[in-house]
Amino acid sequence: MKYKNRIIALAASAAMLAGLLAGCEYWPDEDEYSGSSSSSSSSSSGSLNGSGSWGGSSSSGGSSSSSSSSSSSSSSSSSSVPDEEEKPDDTQPAEPELVGLEARIPEEDTHLVEGEFIDTYRLILTATYSDGTTENVMWEKLDPGMAILGTTEVTVTYKGMSTTFSITVEPRLPERLEIIGSPVKVNYALGETFDPLGLAVYVYYNNGRQEQLLNYKWMPERFEETGEQWVTIYYEENGKQVSKMIQVTVSAK
Repeated sequence: MKYKNRIIALAASAAMLAGLLAGCEYWPDEDEYSGSSSSSSSSSSGSLNGSGSWGGSSSSGGSSSSSSSSSSSSSSSSSSVPDEEEKPDDTQPAEPELVGLEARIPEEDTHLVEGEFIDTYRLILTATYSDGTTENVMWEKLDPGMAILGTTEVTVTYKGMSTTFSITVEPRLPERLEIIGSPVKVNYALGETFDPLGLAVYVYYNNGRQEQLLNYKWMPERFEETGEQWVTIYYEENGKQVSKMIQVTVSAK
């Protein structure tokens, strides 16, 4: 009993000292420390709070832990909501529209001869778009594709748009005859007719082309004189005649 009273006195002194340190008076009565040693131990392990009252460290720690847990949970909850991702703009820019078409061809190719084809390899077709850009493109349709006699408007079409350019077409004219080979028969009797067998006759035109002729003509058709005679092979087209001469011998019967 004597030791118990000493222990109580020491505990009271410690409580008073703690109260003084906290800036307030605290006078515990004897009954406060008359509890079990486990209660005293629990109380002595406590601490004074800011208001000077005695508070257990376990209770304070629990409150702090709960607050921290709540704050952490709140923070976790708010951070767990992902920001809405920005969707990429999949809108494709509108393609520029075709607003213009221009056809150009070298000057020398605008003067053609009847029957010639337009040299499309030298035709330059330029497309203009709504954004101001231009590009050379391949035509889709050309009408007419062959040169027609006179002045002709040629229509060029690309993606539904058309443009025109002018050409002047001259008539095809023969420029000269060329005879290859010799006639099989070169000696004739008076009154016989000329035989062109063995001759290959070609005509050359003003467009640079040539053709072998089957419908050429000659004169005289019949030999009326003896001696060395000239036979004229000729061909006429569009009012122009070209000819070539060969020599035969005519004898009296």
